[in-house]
Amino acid sequence: MVVIKNISITPSHIPNDGTGRATVRCMVFTNTDHASISSVWVDMLHTELYRTYPLHPNPNQWISQTCEGEYLVSFSIPWLMDTGHYLLIIRAKNSKDETGRAVSAFEICYRHSTLAIQDPLFHQRLERVTQSRFVSGNTIQLLENGTYALETRLKLIDTAKEQINIQTYMLGQTGAGRKILDALFHKCDQGVEVNLILNADTQIPSSPISTVRLKLNQLIGDLVREDETGIVEWLSQEFLDKSWLKAVNRFGINVLMINGDQLKGPKAAHDSGIKKTDHWLEKIIKDGLPKITEKTLPKDWKSFFQGPGGLPSLPLLDYAVHEKIMIVDGKTAIVGGRNLENQYFSEWHDLECQITGPAVNTIQSGFLKTFQSIAPKNNNPVPKPLYCTDTQTFDTQDILFVQSRPWQREYHTLKAVTASIQATESHCYIRTQYLVLPDSLLKETLIHSAQRGIDVRILTNSFQTSQHLNFGVGYFVTLNYLKSLIDAGVHVYEQKGDPEQKGKDYHHIKEFMFDQRLLALGSFNVTIRSSYIESENLVFTTAHDLCKHRESVFLNDLQHQATEITQPYLAYLRKQHRSKIDLSQLVDILF
Repeated sequence: MVVIKNISITPSHIPNDGTGRATVRCMVFTNTDHASISSVWVDMLHTELYRTYPLHPNPNQWISQTCEGEYLVSFSIPWLMDTGHYLLIIRAKNSKDETGRAVSAFEICYRHSTLAIQDPLFHQRLERVTQSRFVSGNTIQLLENGTYALETRLKLIDTAKEQINIQTYMLGQTGAGRKILDALFHKCDQGVEVNLILNADTQIPSSPISTVRLKLNQLIGDLVREDETGIVEWLSQEFLDKSWLKAVNRFGINVLMINGDQLKGPKAAHDSGIKKTDHWLEKIIKDGLPKITEKTLPKDWKSFFQGPGGLPSLPLLDYAVHEKIMIVDGKTAIVGGRNLENQYFSEWHDLECQITGPAVNTIQSGFLKTFQSIAPKNNNPVPKPLYCTDTQTFDTQDILFVQSRPWQREYHTLKAVTASIQATESHCYIRTQYLVLPDSLLKETLIHSAQRGIDVRILTNSFQTSQHLNFGVGYFVTLNYLKSLIDAGVHVYEQKGDPEQKGKDYHHIKEFMFDQRLLALGSFNVTIRSSYIESENLVFTTAHDLCKHRESVFLNDLQHQATEITQPYLAYLRKQHRSKIDLSQLVDILF
């Protein structure tokens, strides 16, 4: 038996500004005859640190024969680590493989960084915290108009010579989705390599016909490649060539349909003695979210489920890919918020950007890393690593492309947004589909910024824009989380909508504007899902003309298309929709 006692953690309150360190000490003994302590470690796998730290014996308080005595370790607390009380688990093992464990806790407190956006040191820290870098010499064009955005996408697909890589949350079966899918099949027929990443939990229910077309196309393509006689190719051309089930010669679309199980990797070992729910989930459970907790599940549920942060692995309650990317020939990329369905191009407010230049290589690397890390390890085709080697300078614009992978505890988009809000000196303007922030780092940062005098304004959806859509419940979820923000001085606005238009004014833009010096757009919503459950991406640019233009558009929209949600108005909305708000709390975590 191994005993761990007298645990001390100093300091008890550690700042999250990148200067803090935690020092852990404990006494370790074994009462088993002829046994000695073989290893002692701190388990922090349930945090964004996502690792264990070995403890080393203190030579001044240590018995060399049995290795019993005091053990210690010191580790740094990274910049922007989420605040709150952390569970610290210490484990030890002796030479006879007997184990012991003990639990303590420490607290990480919020401390504001004083770096400003224009400070070169801020850019360096932003690169470190996102594990990416600013790349210069790019051209970035905003795709604000949906019709033009669809035309641009189809034109890029039509001009592709070697490769098309697409990652999306949903690919529709009619309208814009049908046009894009038909264009992809046509390019396959010409021998262009097409690689497609889709989120299974959303793609299959929303567009079953497109899913069948893709999977059948991929199946026949696989059979053609493996058939040395040519019979399968002849049959596919003879019987399917003129139908919508076309087999496209020897080149099927390489489809990766991702679900939560693929993202999580091997199932974690069940440990009923120590609860290791992720820190972010512990915080929101205490805040009343989600309503699915360990008390409502079987005692051994963790041995069967391995959802994000300790949630059960259920459809739509699991890790997901929420990014929207297209890269053509490794030279041009489109990144933004639009899914490949008709309403994103013809009815809703949305935003993308087209990028040409060396930053496309970073976007391509992100796509390939996701594909290669998740794809089944079999004979499936691997995307060709096609990169732009042109040394031409396309423009002077700097671009930082940021991706998150929550299943690997990489919360890079969250950290990038939080860091930029902290660095804001004048104003921060935000567009988001939902605003779902229980107790979290991002919420704390927004509140602190407003309290220090920053003009923080957020535009989101209204009841009028949401009520006719499947996303409508997201509005009622949002109403749960506005009071504390508005109390702190954050100005929240809702998009005006015509009730007769049935959701055509829906606001789907995800955009962040900081001091007219930094602009970010992509797939990241101001929600817990975007922060900790779904993979997201953002394109950051310092292009002054774009920053100035988008802030002007934002302020104009607030003046003509939005209504501010004041505290009296919020009280009215909560009273008017009380029953729906109460019901929406059951599905908070889905937004």
